[in-house]
Amino acid sequence: TLRDADEAQRLKLEELMRGVEKRQAAITVVSTEHEAGFKLLSLGGIAALLRFPIYRDATTQS
Repeated sequence: TLRDADEAQRLKLEELMRGVEKRQAAITVVSTEHEAGFKLLSLGGIAALLRFPIYRDATTQS
């Protein structure tokens, strides 16, 4: 969690959040004390809702 992150993790998360805000995207922080936050933590702790698909390489694009 952000609160429990060490200094290196916190700096990396802050850099990620600044990049997101620079692109005018929304950030929602969900408490792990809430059921949704606990479920999100079990999935890795970070999630994104995307408008377009992400292709891993050129061969998977249609």
